[in-house]
Amino acid sequence: MPMSMISNIKRAMHQGFRHFGFDVVRIQNLDAALRLREREREEQHRRSIRDLRAKHKDAIPAANGGPDERPASGPRWVAAAELWDVGCSLIDEDIQSLLDIGCAFRPQDFVDAKIHICCEPCEEYMDRLIVETAGLPKFVYLRSDLEESSKLFPTSSIDSVCLIDVIEHVEREQGLVCLERLKRMARRQLALFTPIGFMPQESDSEGVDPWGLGGSDWQRHRSGWLPEDFPASDGWRVIACKDFHKLDGYGRPLEKPFGAMWAIWNRS
Repeated sequence: MPMSMISNIKRAMHQGFRHFGFDVVRIQNLDAALRLREREREEQHRRSIRDLRAKHKDAIPAANGGPDERPASGPRWVAAAELWDVGCSLIDEDIQSLLDIGCAFRPQDFVDAKIHICCEPCEEYMDRLIVETAGLPKFVYLRSDLEESSKLFPTSSIDSVCLIDVIEHVEREQGLVCLERLKRMARRQLALFTPIGFMPQESDSEGVDPWGLGGSDWQRHRSGWLPEDFPASDGWRVIACKDFHKLDGYGRPLEKPFGAMWAIWNRS
């Protein structure tokens, strides 16, 4: 078929599509613009993380204890506005694999791992996660809770593991066992973020979570953790704030503010 005839056929098809409100060329251009926007957002995020690390490089001693090689003996207390950023600045950046446990539909973005393994037990969260990260080949999805996730991989097989607002959702004894398994699994680092002490969290509406989905049982708090649960003698660093949480996960005011902390374990 002559090229001129093919061009005429394509032109006629596009005109027909536009007649019914569907413009192929515009859709293709929109897809390209969206891909460009996503790349720009990723680069902007990487720049912000680099700026954070540079900002806190001299303010925070290294995981092994800073210039004089003495390990930190206790938590470092910071203001609420600093807590997240200071903790992120201590997360290993140059890693190949990240195990992100209990991420719901918000995978962690403080590192840009080549392989980002998302472990999520709630089916509704997992469905939304897959939709929101569609087309990003670095993501791997596993339907598993903390207990199951801590058994999935062999010793020293994952660069870093993160538990962001996860450990408080399991019973204390279960959490302690899982942490030991994850420390064996992590080749470099284990990072967790959690309230300080037991912060009650229950739904007012049976079965309904903060996003109007059916994950309320997964959102219930079952244990509380303190800085002393993560001693420096075992390789942990704790960055903490005494009044971080003024609302619970459902947006309801707390009678008194609750603290929060990063606990970061490094293998070396």
